[in-house]
Amino acid sequence: MKKLYIVRHGQSEGNIIRHVSFQHTSITEQGRSDSYKLGKRLKRDNIKVDAIFYSPLTRSVQTLEAIKEGGFDVSQIQVEPNPLLQEINRKEFEGKPSEEYYAKCTESGLPTNDYRCNGGESENDVTKRAMKFLNYFNNSEFNSVLIVTHGHFINCFMKLLGFSDLGHLHGASLSLITIDGENAKIVFLDDASHL
Repeated sequence: MKKLYIVRHGQSEGNIIRHVSFQHTSITEQGRSDSYKLGKRLKRDNIKVDAIFYSPLTRSVQTLEAIKEGGFDVSQIQVEPNPLLQEINRKEFEGKPSEEYYAKCTESGLPTNDYRCNGGESENDVTKRAMKFLNYFNNSEFNSVLIVTHGHFINCFMKLLGFSDLGHLHGASLSLITIDGENAKIVFLDDASHL
């Protein structure tokens, strides 16, 4: 049985103003503080992982840095960025209010999962990336991995495993999924008890 710890990045500037953000949004001081507290929890609970993979987008990188500052020791494990874990790319709408994206999606007449803006991705594209990551994880030598990623990726990943839409997840929250062949089980989800 494999364990996958899933961290949603800390609160970002884009989260506060409800704008579409792909690359250049940073975490807020609250996001940094929450991520630091998560690092303290991971240390306190003696969580052991074989590797950490994180989205290379700024807010995930900053979240991981704050987790390490909170005392979670990663010195003896593999830690590397993985572009499969990136947030959905809504390039045409970068920096614009989220409502504009959803209005254009509705106007297109396509199901939300199929809508792809100019230069961007659909949720189905993100699900394909999630499948690639799941296959990589299942075929790796790692038994316990922590990922730092984004809300849309997490929702697409969880749907892929057969779970329903999770809705909004807390920043710097922790989830644990066990995967045994074709069977996945939620041990805990969107846990923010450390905040």
